[in-house]
Parts: sequence; C-alpha cells; structure tokens
Amino acid sequence: NPMVFQDADVPEEAKVVGSCEMYQDQMHQGELGKKWWDAIKGFCGMNDGIHGGEKCLKPEDLRRSVKAYLDIRFTQNYARYYDSSGWAEYGFLSHCYMSTSSLERGMARNLIVSVQKFSKHPLILMNFGMVTPQEWNEEAHPQMVLLHSSPLPAHAARSASLDKLRAILLARLKVGIVVDFDGWVGPRVDIMFKRTQEEVTKEYPLPVLPVHFLDKKPEGDRSTWWNRFCPTGIPCTLQTTRWGHAHATWTVWALPFIGRWLRRNLRDETLHARSDMKNTPENRLRLGDVSGDEDLLNVAIWEEGGTKQWCKFDIPDPGEYESMLTANGKKCKQKCEDIAADPRFQPEAIPKVYYTASHAVDPEASAKYLDHLEDLLNKGKLPPSIMYKGKFYEDADELRAAHPQLRCLV
Repeated sequence: NPMVFQDADVPEEAKVVGSCEMYQDQMHQGELGKKWWDAIKGFCGMNDGIHGGEKCLKPEDLRRSVKAYLDIRFTQNYARYYDSSGWAEYGFLSHCYMSTSSLERGMARNLIVSVQKFSKHPLILMNFGMVTPQEWNEEAHPQMVLLHSSPLPAHAARSASLDKLRAILLARLKVGIVVDFDGWVGPRVDIMFKRTQEEVTKEYPLPVLPVHFLDKKPEGDRSTWWNRFCPTGIPCTLQTTRWGHAHATWTVWALPFIGRWLRRNLRDETLHARSDMKNTPENRLRLGDVSGDEDLLNVAIWEEGGTKQWCKFDIPDPGEYESMLTANGKKCKQKCEDIAADPRFQPEAIPKVYYTASHAVDPEASAKYLDHLEDLLNKGKLPPSIMYKGKFYEDADELRAAHPQLRCLV
C-alpha cells in the first residue's frame, strides 16, 4: 500500500487515481463533476463555514482520507473498466485490511471467484491495510481492480467500519453494490445494478439498504442518538424505515449524501434540534458519537426522510442457499423461513432474494456452494432467486402479483 509510506518515499511507479487536487480539477465536468465535488469537497477544506467539534479530524487527515492509489498489478484492468476521468459504470465494492491468515485469503478467493462466475461487472477492492497477497494480479483476476488508501489515524478514535463509506467515495462507481469481505455474490446478481439505477435517482438521491434480519430498537442509555428519532419513546415516530443492513447500493446521485454524512462524522459536527422539537441537548445530534457505518447510514437515511428498502438480497449465511440447492422446481424444501416481520414497516415478513451471501467465514464450505450453484445454473436446474412463503418466484412482478401488500423492494 503506497499510503503507508511518507509521501517522499512512495515508489515512483505508484499511480494516484484520486486526490483533492484531481477532484477539484474535475468539478466543472458536467453534472457528474458537480455531483462528485459536492460529495468530496468537505474533505478538501470546503466546509461552507460549518464548524467541527472537539473530535474533528485535522484538515490534513481529511485530505489524506480521500487520496487513493491504483495497485500497479492492475493497470490494464483499471483501463478496461474506468474511463479517462476515473469513473467506472458498474461494480461491486469491498474493502479489506489483509493479513497473512489463511481464513482471510480464503474469504477473498471466494469473493473474487464468485464475481467471475456470476457477473460481467468488476469487483473493486479497496485496501486500507499494509499489504495484499503477492499472488493477486490481473491475469488471475481479470474482473478485479485493487485500490489503496490509508487507514484513519489512531487519534481519529473512529470505528474502522466507516472505511466502507470512504471506499464508496474513492471507488468512483456510477452504480455500485457493497459486498463485505466475508461475503460473495450469486447467480443473477447483475439484476441489482439495473434495479439500483431505477430506485436511486435525481428525485431520490439516497442509497438504498436491504432490510436487516433484526428489527433493531433503542438499547437504553447506550444509544443516545435514538432520542432524536424516538421523542415519545417506542415506536420511534421519526424513524422512517426498518433498521437497514449496511450493504448499500447507490448511484452517483447518492454520492453527495454519502460524502455529506461521512464528513459530518469525521468533523464531529452537531445538528441542531429539528424544527418540530425543543432545542435541548438530547434532541441535538452529534455525529461524532454515531459509532459505525451501519448506525451512520440508518441515522442519515431517517434524518433525510428516506423510505426505500430492499427485500433481503444479502442472505445472512451461505447455508441458507440450501433452499435453492434442494428445491423441487419452485417449491422450497429446506431453509424455507422468511425474514421475520416487524409490526410497523414490514408487517408481512420479508422475502429472501438470493443474490449475495454474508458471513461466509468458512471458505471451504463457501467454495462448495459456489461450485454447486454454478453447476445447477449451467444445467438450467437452478430455481428462481426470489423466495417467499415457501415458493420461488421468477421476478418481482410475479411476486407482487401474488403478494401486493409487500413493502420492500425487489
């Protein structure tokens, strides 16, 4: 990772693909340039007079946080997927802090291989650690692009999970889907790129998250930011969606949202009480106290009135793919449970949509699932990817026709 060096010691062959200077030069390049500068300018010293708090990162740390290098082993892949201004049309995004453990290498291998098996689009892997495996190269991984950036400094005292939001910005994907490092993608996943373009628009410029399998609620005094959304207790009347899982999907329209809220966190900004609240300390929102990526995304979506959520396309465990592997036609035989309902946002339970898998921490088992899925897909024996109430559905239209009351998106 070139960014673990002092600037003067960075190898000459290292190629910078993102920096405040580059971003500012592109700000007048049409609508895309404008949107991008809106997303990134807060890290480059343009904060519109908004003051940071005691936990605000230093200006030089903020600028460094949005600098990125291309790994020199992936120059041809980068040229194939990215245009001359540094943007890729579509891509999966993951981030890592690689170690030498066989577990991490195994998880990485399954993620990379799954994209090659089931998608025509690239995997953009953002490394915030010191090193990556020597065997990674574009000949072995023709759909992968490896980028590097620096970890947040220790004195930032922030959750490393916020690096996921930095990765979303630095990857510069026009349409993107987060797949965590302990996950992989499955058959037909590319449908999600088209659907994301349809849902994240100029009129709805927010990322869309899948519903979480847990219906999270306030946990006493440990989650004080909940007060802003629960002024009269539970139900939290100002919460606008069920808790979402931080496997975000986005288009360029949502990048200013991502940049705005990450900047607010890293600068420890405070939002005053809403106009319909008393301006008391418990009703203000100090963003430096919102600890991780998932908390920040949910808080931000509720604060801006977001209402859209995907049905559960990020299956919580690879073992649940037994539903597809053992199906009898369109009838589910094993692991047929839906994602649990909640009384307010998703009262009819939630369909599973088998596009990605999470918590894939057994590399050997995951590799077998990927091979089995590929085999059934190639033989034309794999059931459709949408499962609800024990039945597989061909597409969203067929599901909606049978269950018009469903609220989550497919």
